[in-house]
Formats: sequence, structure tokens, C-alpha cells
Amino acid sequence: MRYDWKFFTAIASGFITGTIAGLLYAPTDGKTMRKNITDVVADKTEKTQQLMLSAKHSYQTTTKIAGFQIERLYASVNAGIEEARLVKKKLEQRAREFEHKDG
Repeated sequence: MRYDWKFFTAIASGFITGTIAGLLYAPTDGKTMRKNITDVVADKTEKTQQLMLSAKHSYQTTTKIAGFQIERLYASVNAGIEEARLVKKKLEQRAREFEHKDG
């Protein structure tokens, strides 16, 4: 537990020291730096929103396609079951016919 605290303190101290050093030795003044940061954040926000819209569209399209395929599969399975019932009925009928002929 004590080592965890030391590790956290070292990481936090390094982060704070690095931030301060970066601000002190930055090649631009604070106003320009804030504008640059704002521009980068705005750009990343816009790109993230575009990605989210693209992902939403892909999700909706995939969901519709999957739903359609599931409906087709369900119809095919039901048609197969109905065909199997007809074949069973014909086989039972032929079996009865053979029993009457042999009987």
C-alpha cells in the first residue's frame, strides 16, 4: 500500500512539473496557446461528432439488414417445416396404401 502511494505521488509530481515546465518554456504566449488549444479541441470535437454520426448510421443500417435477413430465415424455416409436414403426410399415406395392398 505504501508503494502505491509513492508511485501515485511520483506520477502526480512528474505531471505537475512537466506541465509547469511546458508552460514556462512554451514558444507562444498564453493567449495564443489558449486559442491553439481551443482550436484543437474544437477540431477533435467535430471529428468525434462525425464519427459518432457515422457509427450511428452504420448501426442503423446493420440492424435493418439483420432484421431483414432474420425475417427471410424465419420464412425459409417455416416453409421447410411445412414441406416436411407434407412429405410426412405423403409417406404416411403411401404406408397405409401398402398396408391395405399387403393386408
